[in-house]
Amino acid sequence: MTSVTSKKSTILGSDEIDLGRVIGELIDHRKLIISITSVFTLFAILYALLATPIYETDALIQIEQKQGNAILSSLSQVLPDGQP
Repeated sequence: MTSVTSKKSTILGSDEIDLGRVIGELIDHRKLIISITSVFTLFAILYALLATPIYETDALIQIEQKQGNAILSSLSQVLPDGQP
């Protein structure tokens, strides 16, 4: 009997996490977990539907003067303006 007790105390004293116990706790408290999750989900949906949307934008447009190409400007002076 003492060996069983010392074995359990050794297992419980270690830094390991008992995965079966964690899953068991989650299953035992599933109603509480589901209810809290549902309440906050409901609040989030209500807020998303009832909150006034705020749309805001800001833009800056800068238009620069186009500088012509020196070769093309001299070529346009040489060519006649008439159509062929």
